[in-house]
Amino acid sequence: MPDWERNEYRRLIQRICRHHKDVVEPFINPVPKNVPRYYDVISTPMDIGMIREKLDSFAYASRAEFEGDVRQMLSNAYLYNSPGEYVFERALEFHDLFNEQMNNTVAAVLEKAVQEEEAVMKTKRRRKA
Repeated sequence: MPDWERNEYRRLIQRICRHHKDVVEPFINPVPKNVPRYYDVISTPMDIGMIREKLDSFAYASRAEFEGDVRQMLSNAYLYNSPGEYVFERALEFHDLFNEQMNNTVAAVLEKAVQEEEAVMKTKRRRKA
């Protein structure tokens, strides 16, 4: 994943965290070890801190990997919590926010990718001439 694309996803997470603190609060840090049975029920813990760390360390090779971790975090919330519970409801809100923001971000990423490809093709044509 190119740096510019990684930065778009980093900004997406920052935007959601900055503008929707009440929604993201349950997902910022790992679930504490003393939460009953959480780590018995959830085999792949994920939180925003881990996602940021992976973005910062260039651990994601693709958009699909990044999105997969966000979806894992939300899936964990749905699995461990029940409908109507605070964390479950925040996960639903986060899901909607993420999908909306991600659609906008993907459009920007695709536009940038097309521009880069056009620049490469233009350079190749000049070299042939």
